[in-house]
Amino acid sequence: MSINTTQILSQGLSLVTYNRDTILAPKDNQLNIFMGIGLWSLKDGLSQGLPIDVMQMLLSATMMRSQILEANRGKSSKIIVLIADSMAVREGADREKISKLVEIYKRSLRPILDLLNLTESSEVILSSELERCSQYQEALESVENSRIVKQLRVEDEAHYAYVRTQTAITHYMNKYEHAGIKVGWICAESSKKLMGRVSAQSLKQWDELKFDRWCEEICEDSTMQYLYAKAGLKQSGKEKNISVSEGCPYTAYSKDQRYIIRTQDKKDIKTICPIQKKVAAHWKGVAEVCSSLIQAHLVHCMLLPEDCIKKSNAIATVYNMLNHWANPPVLSPKIVCEELVSPLQSDFLSNYDPAIEDSYRPSIMLEMPEMAVVKSIDKPRTRPKCVLL
Repeated sequence: MSINTTQILSQGLSLVTYNRDTILAPKDNQLNIFMGIGLWSLKDGLSQGLPIDVMQMLLSATMMRSQILEANRGKSSKIIVLIADSMAVREGADREKISKLVEIYKRSLRPILDLLNLTESSEVILSSELERCSQYQEALESVENSRIVKQLRVEDEAHYAYVRTQTAITHYMNKYEHAGIKVGWICAESSKKLMGRVSAQSLKQWDELKFDRWCEEICEDSTMQYLYAKAGLKQSGKEKNISVSEGCPYTAYSKDQRYIIRTQDKKDIKTICPIQKKVAAHWKGVAEVCSSLIQAHLVHCMLLPEDCIKKSNAIATVYNMLNHWANPPVLSPKIVCEELVSPLQSDFLSNYDPAIEDSYRPSIMLEMPEMAVVKSIDKPRTRPKCVLL
Protein backbone atom coordinates (compact mmCIF):
# COMPACT_ATOMS: atom_id res chain seq x y z
CA MET A 1 0.00 0.00 0.00
CA SER A 2 1.44 3.36 -1.05
CA ILE A 3 1.78 6.07 1.58
CA ASN A 4 0.52 9.56 0.75
CA THR A 5 3.10 11.67 2.57
CA THR A 6 1.49 14.96 1.55
CA GLN A 7 -1.82 13.89 3.05
CA ILE A 8 -0.16 12.61 6.23
CA LEU A 9 1.61 15.93 6.78
CA SER A 10 -1.49 17.98 6.03
CA GLN A 11 -3.72 15.96 8.36
CA GLY A 12 -1.04 15.84 11.04
CA LEU A 13 -0.60 19.60 11.09
CA SER A 14 -4.38 20.00 11.25
CA LEU A 15 -4.46 17.91 14.43
CA VAL A 16 -1.64 19.58 16.36
CA THR A 17 -1.88 23.19 15.15
CA TYR A 18 -4.60 25.81 14.70
CA ASN A 19 -3.69 27.44 11.39
CA ARG A 20 -1.85 25.09 9.06
CA ASP A 21 -4.27 26.00 6.20
CA THR A 22 -2.93 29.56 6.14
CA ILE A 23 0.75 28.56 5.97
CA LEU A 24 2.52 28.25 2.64
CA ALA A 25 5.74 26.29 2.23
CA PRO A 26 8.49 28.94 1.93
CA LYS A 27 10.53 29.14 -1.23
CA ASP A 28 14.00 30.29 -2.23
CA ASN A 29 16.24 30.92 0.79
CA GLN A 30 13.68 31.19 3.60
CA LEU A 31 13.53 27.45 4.31
CA ASN A 32 14.55 27.30 7.98
CA ILE A 33 12.18 27.11 10.95
CA PHE A 34 12.54 28.94 14.24
CA MET A 35 10.99 28.26 17.66
CA GLY A 36 11.75 29.69 21.09
CA ILE A 37 11.71 28.05 24.53
CA GLY A 38 11.48 29.99 27.80
CA LEU A 39 12.75 29.03 31.24
CA TRP A 40 11.06 31.50 33.51
CA SER A 41 7.75 33.04 34.53
CA LEU A 42 7.36 36.29 36.47
CA LYS A 43 4.44 34.70 38.31
CA ASP A 44 5.88 31.23 39.06
CA GLY A 45 9.63 31.75 38.77
CA LEU A 46 12.13 29.24 37.41
CA SER A 47 10.79 26.24 35.51
CA GLN A 48 11.42 22.87 37.18
CA GLY A 49 11.97 20.95 33.97
CA LEU A 50 11.00 20.66 30.32
CA PRO A 51 7.42 19.34 30.02
CA ILE A 52 6.54 16.83 27.34
CA ASP A 53 4.00 19.33 25.98
CA VAL A 54 6.90 20.82 24.02
CA MET A 55 6.55 17.78 21.76
CA GLN A 56 3.57 19.47 20.10
CA MET A 57 5.75 22.36 18.96
CA LEU A 58 8.54 20.02 17.87
CA LEU A 59 6.12 17.76 16.00
CA SER A 60 4.68 20.81 14.24
CA ALA A 61 8.17 21.94 13.25
CA THR A 62 9.05 18.42 12.08
CA MET A 63 6.02 18.18 9.80
CA MET A 64 6.43 21.73 8.52
CA ARG A 65 10.05 21.00 7.66
CA SER A 66 8.97 17.91 5.72
CA GLN A 67 6.49 20.01 3.76
CA ILE A 68 9.20 22.54 3.00
CA LEU A 69 11.51 19.80 1.71
CA GLU A 70 8.69 18.36 -0.42
CA ALA A 71 8.19 21.76 -2.03
CA ASN A 72 11.92 22.46 -2.42
CA ARG A 73 13.45 19.22 -3.66
CA GLY A 74 17.21 19.03 -3.33
CA LYS A 75 17.44 21.83 -0.78
CA SER A 76 17.94 21.75 2.97
CA SER A 77 15.99 23.07 5.94
CA LYS A 78 16.93 23.18 9.60
CA ILE A 79 15.04 23.85 12.82
CA ILE A 80 16.54 26.46 15.14
CA VAL A 81 15.54 26.10 18.79
CA LEU A 82 16.37 29.14 20.89
CA ILE A 83 16.50 28.87 24.70
CA ALA A 84 15.79 32.26 26.25
CA ASP A 85 18.35 32.24 29.06
CA SER A 86 19.37 35.92 29.03
CA MET A 87 15.74 37.06 28.89
CA ALA A 88 15.05 35.13 32.11
CA VAL A 89 18.07 36.69 33.83
CA ARG A 90 16.94 40.20 32.89
CA GLU A 91 13.53 39.49 34.39
CA GLY A 92 15.03 38.48 37.73
CA ALA A 93 16.16 34.85 37.51
CA ASP A 94 19.44 33.84 39.16
CA ARG A 95 22.16 33.57 36.52
CA GLU A 96 23.80 30.45 38.00
CA LYS A 97 20.49 28.62 38.34
CA ILE A 98 19.58 29.54 34.79
CA SER A 99 22.90 28.16 33.56
CA LYS A 100 22.21 24.82 35.25
CA LEU A 101 18.65 24.73 33.92
CA VAL A 102 19.88 25.39 30.39
CA GLU A 103 22.00 22.22 30.56
CA ILE A 104 19.00 20.24 31.80
CA TYR A 105 16.87 21.55 28.93
CA LYS A 106 19.58 20.71 26.41
CA ARG A 107 19.87 17.15 27.73
CA SER A 108 16.10 16.84 27.70
CA LEU A 109 15.88 17.95 24.09
CA ARG A 110 18.55 15.59 22.72
CA PRO A 111 16.65 12.29 22.92
CA ILE A 112 13.45 13.94 21.71
CA LEU A 113 15.23 15.37 18.67
CA ASP A 114 16.64 11.87 18.08
CA LEU A 115 13.14 10.36 18.10
CA LEU A 116 12.00 12.97 15.58
CA ASN A 117 15.02 12.35 13.32
CA LEU A 118 16.06 15.98 13.79
CA THR A 119 19.48 15.60 15.37
CA GLU A 120 21.37 16.38 12.17
CA SER A 121 18.95 19.07 10.99
CA SER A 122 18.45 21.12 14.14
CA GLU A 123 20.44 23.65 16.12
CA VAL A 124 19.92 24.62 19.77
CA ILE A 125 21.22 28.09 20.64
CA LEU A 126 20.95 30.47 23.59
CA SER A 127 19.62 34.02 23.54
CA SER A 128 22.81 35.03 25.39
CA GLU A 129 24.81 33.71 22.41
CA LEU A 130 22.63 35.53 19.94
CA GLU A 131 22.87 38.87 21.74
CA ARG A 132 26.64 38.90 21.18
CA CYS A 133 26.22 38.82 17.41
CA SER A 134 26.65 42.09 15.52
CA GLN A 135 23.80 41.23 13.17
CA TYR A 136 21.43 40.71 16.10
CA GLN A 137 22.44 44.11 17.46
CA GLU A 138 21.58 45.59 14.08
CA ALA A 139 18.17 43.93 14.21
CA LEU A 140 17.62 45.21 17.76
CA GLU A 141 18.57 48.76 16.80
CA SER A 142 16.15 48.63 13.89
CA VAL A 143 13.34 47.51 16.20
CA GLU A 144 14.14 50.14 18.85
CA ASN A 145 13.99 52.90 16.24
CA SER A 146 10.48 51.96 15.10
CA ARG A 147 7.67 54.35 15.93
CA ILE A 148 5.56 51.60 17.49
CA VAL A 149 8.28 50.49 19.91
CA LYS A 150 9.05 54.05 20.94
CA GLN A 151 5.37 54.58 21.66
CA LEU A 152 5.17 51.29 23.54
CA ARG A 153 8.05 52.34 25.77
CA VAL A 154 5.98 55.29 26.95
CA GLU A 155 2.56 53.63 27.15
CA ASP A 156 3.42 50.11 28.38
CA GLU A 157 6.82 50.10 30.02
CA ALA A 158 6.08 46.78 31.78
CA HIS A 159 5.98 44.88 28.48
CA TYR A 160 8.27 47.10 26.41
CA ALA A 161 11.54 45.23 27.08
CA TYR A 162 10.06 41.81 26.31
CA VAL A 163 8.33 42.98 23.12
CA ARG A 164 11.47 44.68 21.76
CA THR A 165 13.66 41.65 22.50
CA GLN A 166 11.28 39.03 21.09
CA THR A 167 10.64 41.16 18.01
CA ALA A 168 14.38 41.65 17.45
CA ILE A 169 15.01 37.89 17.72
CA THR A 170 12.25 37.10 15.19
CA HIS A 171 13.50 39.85 12.87
CA TYR A 172 17.06 38.47 13.09
CA MET A 173 15.94 34.91 12.41
CA ASN A 174 13.97 35.99 9.35
CA LYS A 175 16.65 38.28 7.89
CA TYR A 176 19.92 36.58 8.82
CA GLU A 177 19.11 32.93 9.61
CA HIS A 178 16.73 32.54 6.65
CA ALA A 179 13.80 31.36 8.78
CA GLY A 180 10.52 31.60 6.92
CA ILE A 181 8.36 30.07 9.63
CA LYS A 182 8.18 30.62 13.38
CA VAL A 183 6.52 27.82 15.35
CA GLY A 184 4.81 29.06 18.50
CA TRP A 185 1.86 28.21 20.72
CA ILE A 186 -1.40 29.87 21.62
CA CYS A 187 -4.41 29.24 23.85
CA ALA A 188 -7.70 28.07 22.37
CA GLU A 189 -9.24 31.49 23.01
CA SER A 190 -6.57 33.19 20.90
CA SER A 191 -7.18 30.79 18.00
CA LYS A 192 -10.52 32.55 17.44
CA LYS A 193 -8.60 35.71 16.54
CA LEU A 194 -6.39 34.12 13.90
CA MET A 195 -8.56 34.78 10.89
CA GLY A 196 -9.18 38.45 11.57
CA ARG A 197 -6.61 41.23 11.34
CA VAL A 198 -6.84 42.05 15.03
CA SER A 199 -4.10 44.40 16.20
CA ALA A 200 -1.66 43.49 18.94
CA GLN A 201 -3.00 46.26 21.16
CA SER A 202 -6.54 44.86 21.12
CA LEU A 203 -5.55 41.27 22.00
CA LYS A 204 -6.14 40.56 25.68
CA GLN A 205 -4.41 37.18 25.96
CA TRP A 206 -0.63 37.50 26.46
CA ASP A 207 0.45 34.47 24.47
CA GLU A 208 2.54 34.31 21.31
CA LEU A 209 -0.21 35.61 19.02
CA LYS A 210 0.01 39.03 20.66
CA PHE A 211 3.81 39.18 20.43
CA ASP A 212 3.77 37.99 16.81
CA ARG A 213 1.21 40.65 15.89
CA TRP A 214 3.54 43.22 17.44
CA CYS A 215 6.31 41.86 15.24
CA GLU A 216 4.20 42.08 12.08
CA GLU A 217 3.33 45.70 12.84
CA ILE A 218 6.90 46.68 13.72
CA CYS A 219 8.74 44.76 10.95
CA GLU A 220 6.65 45.60 7.92
CA ASP A 221 9.10 44.00 5.48
CA SER A 222 9.17 40.65 7.31
CA THR A 223 8.41 37.47 5.37
CA MET A 224 7.97 35.35 8.51
CA GLN A 225 4.88 33.15 8.77
CA TYR A 226 3.56 32.04 12.17
CA LEU A 227 2.44 28.46 12.80
CA TYR A 228 0.65 27.91 16.12
CA ALA A 229 0.71 24.65 18.06
CA LYS A 230 -1.81 24.05 20.81
CA ALA A 231 -1.01 25.06 24.38
CA GLY A 232 0.11 22.51 26.94
CA LEU A 233 -2.25 21.08 29.54
CA LYS A 234 -1.96 21.52 33.29
CA GLN A 235 -3.79 19.36 35.82
CA SER A 236 -4.63 20.30 39.39
CA GLY A 237 -6.62 18.74 42.20
CA LYS A 238 -6.95 15.14 43.37
CA GLU A 239 -8.87 12.07 42.27
CA LYS A 240 -12.34 13.08 41.00
CA ASN A 241 -11.79 16.80 41.57
CA ILE A 242 -9.15 17.19 38.88
CA SER A 243 -9.34 20.31 36.74
CA VAL A 244 -7.55 20.76 33.41
CA SER A 245 -6.36 24.09 32.05
CA GLU A 246 -4.06 25.39 29.33
CA GLY A 247 -0.47 26.38 29.98
CA CYS A 248 2.85 27.17 28.40
CA PRO A 249 4.25 24.02 26.70
CA TYR A 250 7.87 24.52 27.77
CA THR A 251 7.77 25.49 31.47
CA ALA A 252 6.59 23.26 34.32
CA TYR A 253 5.85 23.74 38.02
CA SER A 254 4.98 21.24 40.76
CA LYS A 255 1.53 22.70 41.40
CA ASP A 256 0.50 21.88 37.84
CA GLN A 257 1.27 18.14 38.05
CA ARG A 258 2.80 17.86 34.59
CA TYR A 259 4.97 15.25 32.93
CA ILE A 260 8.54 16.41 32.44
CA ILE A 261 11.39 14.86 30.48
CA ARG A 262 13.76 13.21 32.92
CA THR A 263 17.50 13.64 33.16
CA GLN A 264 19.88 12.11 35.66
CA ASP A 265 20.30 15.39 37.51
CA LYS A 266 16.63 16.30 37.76
CA LYS A 267 13.95 14.47 39.75
CA ASP A 268 10.43 14.01 38.44
CA ILE A 269 7.74 16.50 39.25
CA LYS A 270 4.83 14.66 40.86
CA THR A 271 2.46 13.63 38.09
CA ILE A 272 -0.93 12.01 37.86
CA CYS A 273 -2.48 9.60 35.42
CA PRO A 274 -4.27 11.54 32.65
CA ILE A 275 -7.66 10.13 33.53
CA GLN A 276 -9.54 13.20 32.35
CA LYS A 277 -11.26 12.73 29.00
CA LYS A 278 -10.12 16.20 27.93
CA VAL A 279 -6.50 15.16 28.37
CA ALA A 280 -7.00 11.87 26.53
CA ALA A 281 -8.76 13.58 23.63
CA HIS A 282 -5.98 16.17 23.43
CA TRP A 283 -3.16 13.59 23.18
CA LYS A 284 -5.12 11.02 21.18
CA GLY A 285 -4.66 13.09 18.02
CA VAL A 286 -0.94 13.41 18.73
CA ALA A 287 -0.67 9.61 18.98
CA GLU A 288 -2.37 9.23 15.62
CA VAL A 289 0.02 11.78 14.09
CA CYS A 290 3.06 9.95 15.46
CA SER A 291 1.88 6.64 14.06
CA SER A 292 1.35 8.15 10.61
CA LEU A 293 4.77 9.79 10.62
CA ILE A 294 6.37 6.46 11.52
CA GLN A 295 4.61 4.76 8.61
CA ALA A 296 5.92 7.47 6.27
CA HIS A 297 9.51 6.97 7.53
CA LEU A 298 9.62 10.63 8.67
CA VAL A 299 10.49 9.93 12.30
CA HIS A 300 12.19 7.16 14.29
CA CYS A 301 10.06 4.06 14.90
CA MET A 302 10.70 4.43 18.66
CA LEU A 303 8.76 7.70 18.75
CA LEU A 304 5.69 5.59 19.54
CA PRO A 305 6.69 1.95 20.16
CA GLU A 306 4.15 -0.72 19.37
CA ASP A 307 4.03 -1.88 22.99
CA CYS A 308 2.79 1.58 24.03
CA ILE A 309 -0.38 1.11 21.99
CA LYS A 310 -3.34 -0.46 23.78
CA LYS A 311 -6.07 -1.08 21.26
CA SER A 312 -9.58 0.01 22.29
CA ASN A 313 -8.15 1.95 25.24
CA ALA A 314 -7.16 5.52 24.43
CA ILE A 315 -6.35 6.40 28.02
CA ALA A 316 -3.87 3.54 28.37
CA THR A 317 -2.20 4.44 25.08
CA VAL A 318 -1.94 8.11 25.99
CA TYR A 319 -0.54 7.31 29.41
CA ASN A 320 2.07 4.93 27.98
CA MET A 321 3.05 7.45 25.30
CA LEU A 322 3.49 10.29 27.79
CA ASN A 323 5.60 8.14 30.09
CA HIS A 324 7.68 6.96 27.14
CA TRP A 325 8.50 10.59 26.27
CA ALA A 326 9.06 11.50 29.91
CA ASN A 327 11.65 8.69 30.08
CA PRO A 328 12.94 8.74 26.49
CA PRO A 329 15.27 6.00 25.29
CA VAL A 330 18.81 6.75 24.21
CA LEU A 331 19.00 5.69 20.59
CA SER A 332 22.12 4.10 19.23
CA PRO A 333 23.17 5.52 15.85
CA LYS A 334 23.85 1.94 14.69
CA ILE A 335 20.29 0.74 15.31
CA VAL A 336 18.22 0.53 12.17
CA CYS A 337 14.50 -0.18 12.37
CA GLU A 338 14.09 -2.70 9.56
CA GLU A 339 10.42 -3.26 10.25
CA LEU A 340 8.07 -0.42 11.06
CA VAL A 341 5.46 -0.76 13.76
CA SER A 342 2.03 -1.71 12.57
CA PRO A 343 -0.29 1.17 11.59
CA LEU A 344 -2.26 2.72 14.42
CA GLN A 345 -5.78 1.41 13.90
CA SER A 346 -8.55 3.97 14.17
CA ASP A 347 -10.61 1.76 16.47
CA PHE A 348 -7.97 1.53 19.18
CA LEU A 349 -8.49 5.19 20.03
CA SER A 350 -12.14 5.70 19.15
CA ASN A 351 -13.97 2.48 20.03
CA TYR A 352 -12.91 2.06 23.62
CA ASP A 353 -14.99 1.20 26.66
CA PRO A 354 -15.73 4.29 28.84
CA ALA A 355 -15.87 2.06 31.88
CA ILE A 356 -12.29 0.99 31.23
CA GLU A 357 -11.31 4.60 30.66
CA ASP A 358 -12.78 5.94 33.88
CA SER A 359 -11.28 3.18 35.97
CA TYR A 360 -7.80 3.25 34.43
CA ARG A 361 -4.98 3.56 36.93
CA PRO A 362 -1.17 3.75 36.67
CA SER A 363 -0.79 0.06 37.43
CA ILE A 364 -0.55 -0.82 33.74
CA MET A 365 2.04 1.83 33.00
CA LEU A 366 5.03 0.61 31.05
CA GLU A 367 8.24 0.83 33.02
CA MET A 368 10.81 2.92 31.18
CA PRO A 369 14.48 3.30 32.19
CA GLU A 370 15.73 6.65 33.38
CA MET A 371 17.35 8.61 30.61
CA ALA A 372 21.13 8.50 30.47
CA VAL A 373 23.21 11.56 29.76
CA VAL A 374 23.96 11.68 26.04
CA LYS A 375 27.32 12.89 24.81
CA SER A 376 27.16 14.92 21.63
CA ILE A 377 29.64 16.44 19.24
CA ASP A 378 29.15 20.17 18.76
CA LYS A 379 28.45 21.13 15.19
CA PRO A 380 30.46 23.93 13.62
CA ARG A 381 28.54 27.19 13.66
CA THR A 382 28.52 29.65 10.83
CA ARG A 383 26.82 32.53 12.63
CA PRO A 384 29.01 35.58 11.90
CA LYS A 385 30.91 37.52 14.55
CA CYS A 386 29.31 35.61 17.39
CA VAL A 387 31.12 34.89 20.64
CA LEU A 388 29.86 31.56 21.94
CA LEU A 389 29.60 30.43 25.54
